[in-house]
Amino acid sequence: MAFEVSDVEAVRSRILECGGQDLGVPVVHPLPGHGTITFTYMTDPEGNILELQSWDGVSRYGALDS
Repeated sequence: MAFEVSDVEAVRSRILECGGQDLGVPVVHPLPGHGTITFTYMTDPEGNILELQSWDGVSRYGALDS
């Protein structure tokens, strides 16, 4: 599942506190003409794979808050 969030690191930290795990490291990647995306992959405490993403700190689809 993929989620747009307002702060990838804050949501990532909360998921880790609840027993989730990282599946890599957070990535910041500029996309010319579209802005910069920050994203990471991880699992929730039940093992479901999650993608967290944020675009320049601006919501494109109604970001979930931490």
